[in-house]
Amino acid sequence: MICEARSSLAESTPIDRLTIIHCDLRADNMFFDWNTPDDPLILFDWSLASPARGVSDLSFFFGFSLATDLRREAETQLLDLYLGRLRENGVGGYTREECRNDYLRGLLVRTDIPITTYTRADLGSARGRRDARTIIRRWVAAMGDNETINALP
Repeated sequence: MICEARSSLAESTPIDRLTIIHCDLRADNMFFDWNTPDDPLILFDWSLASPARGVSDLSFFFGFSLATDLRREAETQLLDLYLGRLRENGVGGYTREECRNDYLRGLLVRTDIPITTYTRADLGSARGRRDARTIIRRWVAAMGDNETINALP
């Protein structure tokens, strides 16, 4: 049933307004060049890059890297900021609802992340177990808080 739902979700995902997304947007792949304060972010490791709607990278980053309390506090504001920046840079016709739906789809499509992370973690070490559990908890909380099940077609 889960595979069918993910397949249905993938098939119903809009194929317009695509960009190249990182697909592994997390703190480990971010660096900052403070000598360029207008655009300090530098992203590394584009090996998983693929076409999708840009907000999908935010789904991954928020679900994977942000502490749950921080995500809950800032999620709506950050999505609004993202949408505002798109508009400032000439992207029109992309509604807040559409952006939110794409964000939820991003969480759903990447449900493999916490599972893969757990299976690849060094469960023999306390740190490995802690990190794997943290990621699973964050991802599940992001999905539950946002009632992502409602985004399924």
